[in-house]
Amino acid sequence: MHSPLFGSMLDNKEYSRHIENFRSSISPPKGITNGLHCHDFRSPSDFDILVKLAKDPAGVGNRELQQRMDQDQQFRQQVLCAIVNGGKERFLQLCIDCNGCFVIQKLVENGSKETNQMLLNLVRPLAFKMVLNRFACRIVQKLVVNLSGSQVRQLFCQQFKGHENTLVTDQNGNHFVQCVVDHFAPDVYGPFILALANCPTRLSAVFENKYGCRVIQFVLENVVQLVHGTANANNSLEKEISIQILHVLIEPILKNAYSLAQNEFANYLVQFIIKSPYLRRQRCYIIKTHIIRNVYHLSLLKYSSHVVEQAFKHAEDRCNCLAMLFREVLEGYKPSTDGKQRTALYEMLFNQYGNYVVQRMIPIARDVYQNRRPGDPNWLRHIAHCVQTNMEALSRYSSGKKIINSLHPVIF
Repeated sequence: MHSPLFGSMLDNKEYSRHIENFRSSISPPKGITNGLHCHDFRSPSDFDILVKLAKDPAGVGNRELQQRMDQDQQFRQQVLCAIVNGGKERFLQLCIDCNGCFVIQKLVENGSKETNQMLLNLVRPLAFKMVLNRFACRIVQKLVVNLSGSQVRQLFCQQFKGHENTLVTDQNGNHFVQCVVDHFAPDVYGPFILALANCPTRLSAVFENKYGCRVIQFVLENVVQLVHGTANANNSLEKEISIQILHVLIEPILKNAYSLAQNEFANYLVQFIIKSPYLRRQRCYIIKTHIIRNVYHLSLLKYSSHVVEQAFKHAEDRCNCLAMLFREVLEGYKPSTDGKQRTALYEMLFNQYGNYVVQRMIPIARDVYQNRRPGDPNWLRHIAHCVQTNMEALSRYSSGKKIINSLHPVIF
C-alpha cells in the first residue's frame, strides 16, 4: 500500500531504502570500500525517486540530496541532466514545491555558464508562471543574477511582454522585478518600465497597489541616482534611458499628487519626491500646486497627513513654500460644528492626524525663532498662544501633552 504522505510513487519501505542508499553512498560503513552506490537517475523510475526525495515533506531526503550534490560534482551533474531530461512540466512541479525548490536552487548556486544556460532553457517558457509562485520566484531570481544583461533583457521582452501590470502588482512577481532593477542597468529593464507606463490608467493602478508602489519607488531611487546623484551611468544610452524612465514615472505623480497623497500606498511616492534632494523643482511644484490651499484638508486624513509633514520638513525658503504652508495653518479659518470660526491650527491640534503635522511645525518654527533659518519669528508665538489658550483641553490627550512639552520653554 502506498503511503498517503509521500504520494503514489514510493511506499514507506521503498522510501526508507532509498534514504539508506543515500546515507551509505555518502558515508560508507567503516571497512567497506565500495559501499552502496546512489542512483544516477538515468531511468524514468530513478527520476521518480529523485522527485520524491526532493519533495520529501519531512525534509530528510531533500537534505540528503543537497548534501550529496555539495560533495560530489559528478552526482550534481547527474541530477542536472535528469531534471533537464525530465521535461518542463516535471521541472515546474519541483520548482513550485516548498522543498523541491531548494534542490533546483542548489543547482543554480555556483553553476557554470553551461549549467545556467541549461536551466535558462527550462525556465524561459515557464518564466511567467514561476515568478508568480512563492517558491519558484526565488529560483528565477537566483538564476537571472548569473545571466548577462542581454539574456535578461531578452527574457523580459519574450516572456513578460503584455504582463507588466500583473508582474509588478503580484506579491511574488514584484520581488523579481526589484531583483532585476537592483542587479542590472536601466537599459535591461527600461523597455519593461516604459511599456508599463504606456497606459496611464494601468500605471495609476500600479501606484495605488501595495506591491506596485514599492517597485516604482525602487526604480525611481535607482534612476534618480543615475541622472542626478552620485551613481555614474556606464554610457550615454544608460543615462538616456534613465531620463526617459524618470520622466514617464514622475510626470503622472506630479499631475495627480493630490489624490495620490490620500492613497494608502501611493502617498509614499509623493513623499519620495518631496524628500529627494535631487528633485527640488518637482517638490516645489507638488507643494505649490497640490498642498497649498489644501493643507488643512490633507492634514486631517490618515495618509496625506504624512505627506504634509514631509512638505513642512523639506519646504525651502527660497521658493516661499515654507511661508505659504505656515500662513495657511496659522491664518486660515475653518467653520466648526458649533458655528464658530476657528483657525486651522486649532482644529489640527485636536485631530488624530493633524496633531502630528503641528508637532512637525513646532521645531521648524523654533529654529526660525532662534535665527537658525529664515522665516517669521511670529510663527512660534502664534502656535504657543493657541496651545496656551487651550492647554487644559490639550492636556487630556497624550498628543496634546507632547505638544505642550515641546513648547514648555516658550509657554512658561
